[in-house]
Amino acid sequence: MSVPACRAVPAVLLAGTLVGWPVMVAAQGGAGPVGRWSVVIEGLGPAPALGELHLRRAGERCDGTIVLSLEDRPPTPLAACRLDGGDSIFFRYQGESPMEFRGSVKGRTLVGSVQRAGEPQARWTASPLPSQIEFYTSAPRFTLTQLVGGSFGTERRLRFRVLNMLPRAGLCLTVE
Repeated sequence: MSVPACRAVPAVLLAGTLVGWPVMVAAQGGAGPVGRWSVVIEGLGPAPALGELHLRRAGERCDGTIVLSLEDRPPTPLAACRLDGGDSIFFRYQGESPMEFRGSVKGRTLVGSVQRAGEPQARWTASPLPSQIEFYTSAPRFTLTQLVGGSFGTERRLRFRVLNMLPRAGLCLTVE
């Protein structure tokens, strides 16, 4: 007997409201982007890639990290990060599939192009991400060892052994 396929589509969960925009600072020649940003890359695959970008500024140079839904890895330090003319940015992502990002500040967003070696240019945008919002570029992974349901005094517990048998019975357990 074959085990039926069980697939859940991960969702990005955002909590809170957009009230705290990242600061646009003036330092040595102009304003530039600093803070936490929610990134969307379109044109690298069939679906948009999501990311989270953290930027810090030191004169015309910048540093920070980026994490992308394209790869399963922790936040990656930005390479060759620089701010040109106060509102333009360039940095390299040195993941499994390296990319070069170029962009500029347009109002309260960052917009630009991203280039992967040997592929057509893609487009990226970034929106401010306040510190009080939890943002996941992909669904968090966890191991479920017990499921408790019911109300006070009537709880029922499903232990790992029972949960492990659900796929063999053609059942899926998803969290939405």
